[in-house]
Amino acid sequence: MIVSIFQIVIKSSIIHIYIGRDQMKFATKAIHSSYDCDEHNRALMPPIYQNSMFALHEIGENVPYRYSRLSNPTRQILEDTVADLEHGAAGFCVFQRYGGN
Repeated sequence: MIVSIFQIVIKSSIIHIYIGRDQMKFATKAIHSSYDCDEHNRALMPPIYQNSMFALHEIGENVPYRYSRLSNPTRQILEDTVADLEHGAAGFCVFQRYGGN
């Protein structure tokens, strides 16, 4: 019996091949594990969000990103990728102002 490790999905006449996470090697996981290109206008690499603040539609709105030093989409992808590589439930990155010291 041959078991396929690939799942082929056709979206908008583009063929996406999905490999199960347990079948990915380290380098593949480091690049593709927590990033979905369909969420970012099909960009192959995650965009770098350089804004310091994000728009709110109303005061007190519960949104995932408010202030970039606390969290932003780029940092979230990094945290999720490191957690996946380390087989952890979640990741957390901190800002270090003086990285060279």
